[in-house]
Amino acid sequence: MMELIPMFPYSIEGDPSEEWTVEELLHWCLLKSELKTNLKRDELIDILQKDFENGKDEIMQTHQTARETKICPKKTSFDSVQIEIISGPHSGETYTLSPSLRKPCFIGRSTGKKFRDRGISLSKDSEVSTTHGKFEMKPGGLIFFTDTGSTNGTLHQGVELDDNVPLKLEENMELLVGSSVLKIKFKQT
Repeated sequence: MMELIPMFPYSIEGDPSEEWTVEELLHWCLLKSELKTNLKRDELIDILQKDFENGKDEIMQTHQTARETKICPKKTSFDSVQIEIISGPHSGETYTLSPSLRKPCFIGRSTGKKFRDRGISLSKDSEVSTTHGKFEMKPGGLIFFTDTGSTNGTLHQGVELDDNVPLKLEENMELLVGSSVLKIKFKQT
């Protein structure tokens, strides 16, 4: 295989002389530039490796300190969520839902099986969409409510939830779904 740049006949450590051809001078410039670039690259790699190691050590020390002083909260996971209807056509009813990572629990006006058996059917509330929303568990055991694009929306503290954006549920939180107010309670594992 033929080399594109022939072997350089001179040392790149020295300076060019008047006897050199233009090609030799350009070759010398290229080799000098490559040498400087490689030295700078190696220097930057060393600096980045040291910074990485220092950062890693700092993170590990901070994590260890947090564990020792118990700054890191224990993960809280829940078996189920209890929904108490505190106003609206279904006032006084209580539902216990057990959403899992792959099986959400739906809420809506529908009387279909997935609402009756694993969710909440608010069939008397005409302001609730057929499939209004869902309660779902996310990794870590946290439970969220998502409005699935209902006609009248879902309100939390007077603010309408965005469609298909999960809201993390908290103890005693209240949601307005249609004309029904739902109060959230948890059963911890």
